[in-house]
Amino acid sequence: MSESPIYRKMLLPHTNVRREEGEYSFTTGLGLGLREKNGRIFRAWKEGSNDGVCNITAFYPQAGLIFTILGNVDMNIWRLHAEAERLLFED
Repeated sequence: MSESPIYRKMLLPHTNVRREEGEYSFTTGLGLGLREKNGRIFRAWKEGSNDGVCNITAFYPQAGLIFTILGNVDMNIWRLHAEAERLLFED
C-alpha cells in the first residue's frame, strides 16, 4: 500500500497554509489533516461530529498504526486522542 501513488499523494500537503506549533507543523492533504515532524508526516487524520456521535481516525505512517475513537456521549474524544498519542509516542 505504501508504494501506491494515491497513498503517497494523500500524504502530501496540498495547501501553502501551514501552522507551526513547537516541533510540529500542521497543514492539509487531500481531505486529511497532516501533522509533520522533522519534514515527515507524523500523523494524518480525519475527525468530525454529527448529532449524537463524534470521531477521530488517525494514521501514523512511520509506525504503520491506525486507530479510531468513536464517541456517542458528551465527552472530549480529542483530549482522549491526545493522551493516547502521547502514551504511544512519547520520547
